[in-house]
Amino acid sequence: MVAEYIKKMYKEDTELSDKIFKAERGLKTLDLDKREKELLISQVQKMKAYEEVLQARIKYAIEKGKK
Repeated sequence: MVAEYIKKMYKEDTELSDKIFKAERGLKTLDLDKREKELLISQVQKMKAYEEVLQARIKYAIEKGKK
């Protein structure tokens, strides 16, 4: 059985992945000025870093639960 907090992290990861996808698509399709583009690129980079940590937390929580 998967703990409730792990399910919540999975849900958050799914939502975050969707936001990253949409932001990256926006970088290619939206008419952004230079500063808007810089800021969105920065935001995407930070979301990806957060996603990486979140996925590490999920993996650790699952492994910890197996012990």
